[in-house]
Amino acid sequence: MTKSLKQIQEFNRRKIICAVNGTEDYQEALKLEYDKKGNNTISVPLREYEGEDLTLDRVLLVLEFYHIGFIEDSLCYCKHQDFYEYDIRELCKWDLTKPILEEQSEETQRAIYELLGGEND
Repeated sequence: MTKSLKQIQEFNRRKIICAVNGTEDYQEALKLEYDKKGNNTISVPLREYEGEDLTLDRVLLVLEFYHIGFIEDSLCYCKHQDFYEYDIRELCKWDLTKPILEEQSEETQRAIYELLGGEND
């Protein structure tokens, strides 16, 4: 059975927030983000905090390990082959008018999900 968009969004959120904060424990990652922002700038208590927005820069921080970068309006696999040669393949589009991952098309969200190791049943 294919994962729902909500399940994919939750998976992406957990993976990205954990990776950006250098931990595999989601609650610890949220606490680290909460503490970085400072309790004065966040209007909800820690138990209700869901983390910072998943913006393109945060997504790219995580995907950089997989040789994925941003070219024009697309996330692309970019691997240096030889002196002047690169293997470049478009993976998905990123609509720059929508800065947050959850605002992107379902196709883009599913592509990120698969890049982060998510599997459809």
